[in-house]
Amino acid sequence: GVRASETIAARDLQAMNSYKTLIKRVGEKLCVEPALIAGIISRESHVGKILKNGWGDHGNGFGLMQVDKRSHTPVGAWNSEAHVTQGTNILISMIKIIQKKFSNWTKEQQLKGKV
Repeated sequence: GVRASETIAARDLQAMNSYKTLIKRVGEKLCVEPALIAGIISRESHVGKILKNGWGDHGNGFGLMQVDKRSHTPVGAWNSEAHVTQGTNILISMIKIIQKKFSNWTKEQQLKGKV
């Protein structure tokens, strides 16, 4: 629940600080809140802590944002700006699909529908 998510986020915060500039840069470039990008990174890979050589999800998810190799060709190093840009662009495209499919939902509901 919420308490568990808060505990995990607090644990990931120190590691996240090393990616703060990169996340802000990608967020500004793609008009996405850096906090959303950081949240995805925390949720998907615990800021890389659970990855083995950049891979997770039984070898299917790549990088901080866990880009699924079965659906996308991973770009860049597992912790690079190119990777975070790719992951954020995938997130944007998924949000747009949800917005189109559920146009009567609020923005918050649409975001929750993707995340």
